[in-house]
Formats: sequence, structure tokens, C-alpha cells
Amino acid sequence: MRQIIERLREQELTVLDMSQKLEHVFRRADSVVVMHHGQVAAHLRKDDVTRQEIVGCIMGTRMNT
Repeated sequence: MRQIIERLREQELTVLDMSQKLEHVFRRADSVVVMHHGQVAAHLRKDDVTRQEIVGCIMGTRMNT
């Protein structure tokens, strides 16, 4: 799976990967969309955010779109 995603990224194709495992998110993503109670809580560039900030968005304690 990882090799397929890397090949698609090299071709500059968009890959939608839904994961609750932050290690996967930080390894694979360029940007992160966090959902909280069915609503978009944040749309962030991975390089501009920490894991703690993403967890805050997931928990509803930090909202940023």
C-alpha cells in the first residue's frame, strides 16, 4: 500500500487516505482535514501543525479551518 501511495504522489495525483492513526497521517499526508462531530474542524498543512494541535482539533478543543 505504501509503495502505491508513493507512486501516485510522484505522479502528483491526489490520494484520499482516511486514517485515525497520526503516524500514518504524518508519514503520508501533505495536508490534513480533521472532522469533529461530522463537521470539518480544520484543514491544515501538515508541515504547519503539530500532532498535539491535530489532537486538539479531533477533541474539539482547537478549531481552525
